[in-house]
Amino acid sequence: MYKQEIQIGTKNCRGFSKKWKQKQQADDMQRYEMEIVVIQETKIKNIRTSNIKKSDGKQVYTHYNSGNNKTHHGTGIIVKKGIRIKFTPINERICLSKIKLNGKEERKLRSEERRVGKECRSRW
Repeated sequence: MYKQEIQIGTKNCRGFSKKWKQKQQADDMQRYEMEIVVIQETKIKNIRTSNIKKSDGKQVYTHYNSGNNKTHHGTGIIVKKGIRIKFTPINERICLSKIKLNGKEERKLRSEERRVGKECRSRW
């Protein structure tokens, strides 16, 4: 049985293509016991899925990215290995994820990068 509560975080990563940033995020997720982190400003081209390894080399997280053909904007979600999601990229600023917490129940997360003054905000 899957636990009833999960830890979800958000982060404006200001670029996520460098391996050291990915490792740092994976280490932070383990340290703070987060199963899901929604990220903005990935600055990664196109829609893709990749595996993220911690600094010790163990692969424990999957990154889903929603971007365009330029290295600008980009949103995504990082999930702990074993969590099943259906990732739907909408554009480089919006993505939708359906997460199965147990065999029957689904929860929806929507990440949207919005400019408000000089800050980016995430809406759920």
